Amino acid sequence: VSKSVKIHFRLPDKPYTILAPLNNASTQISKDRLESHPRVVKRLLLDHVVLGQKLDLNLGANIKFTTLGGRTVNVRNKKTEGAVGLYANGARVINPGIDVSNGRLVILEDYLFAEDLTDDHSFLQDMTEVLSYLQSGVRVFQHLLARSNVTRLLSQAESYTVFIPTDNAFQKWHPIDYGFYPFSVPEFTENVLTNHFIRGNVRQDLITDGQVLKTLGGLDLVFKKTPDGKLTVNGVELIKGDTPLPKGNIMFLPDVLFVTATIVKNLQEKNKDKETPPPLTYPWKGSKFLSHAFLILERTPGFRHITRFLNMADLADYVPGAGK
Repeated sequence: VSKSVKIHFRLPDKPYTILAPLNNASTQISKDRLESHPRVVKRLLLDHVVLGQKLDLNLGANIKFTTLGGRTVNVRNKKTEGAVGLYANGARVINPGIDVSNGRLVILEDYLFAEDLTDDHSFLQDMTEVLSYLQSGVRVFQHLLARSNVTRLLSQAESYTVFIPTDNAFQKWHPIDYGFYPFSVPEFTENVLTNHFIRGNVRQDLITDGQVLKTLGGLDLVFKKTPDGKLTVNGVELIKGDTPLPKGNIMFLPDVLFVTATIVKNLQEKNKDKETPPPLTYPWKGSKFLSHAFLILERTPGFRHITRFLNMADLADYVPGAGK
């Protein structure tokens, strides 16, 4: 494929995994289609590369990971005609691991996302491609969307409009040093993202004052137009301008919809385990984890002597602990 569209890759210094379809899998796609869709082919290739780890598919458990292209791959054990086999997004795994220099090849029977080349473009494909061109500003939305199941709600044939909060919109809910970040709760994040999608190709200049549209999650989006021409949705002013797609539209927001201080407070009460502790510099200056562990053990009767000895030995300056 890369030869057909003149795409060249340089092997990275970091560990990597390449999920490579068999040679004859590419015969499903004509050469003319490959050459006429170079951007789609490039994205397809990125969707078959995982950077930073040599995946071990022989762990015996179902695993999930994200590719360089931001797509999610699920690997599962399936029983087919009495035989058990590994499948990655429906593609049978022929060989789970061939070690190469600094990386690993996983041989597949077919492409992970063959529909990207065999079918007409979907809204999701076009949206992903447009967002990939943006150097910054919507990375958090892309990151959260790639790790959710929201995209499964999007039909290949339908048109959609998505309201994408900027990175600064998500940053407003991020604790400065420590505390609770609501988007660390997967179920909450998925629900919020779902309610930023609506069916249909909606453009700003066609929205009327007082118009109400339903999100994919079933909530209402109420639009208002001010006398000076500004457009708001649920009280949030839309960033002016559309980003039209063949099967829909993208609009951008300076705030995340359906997230309030009250909602976050209630969510925090139910998800105390997601809170990050305050930074400590005592007694291990280089490791917040070790410092918290030490203080917890110090308050536990069964560890009183060892913590006293560690403290007296003055080891803090000799045990780095950073990143451990």
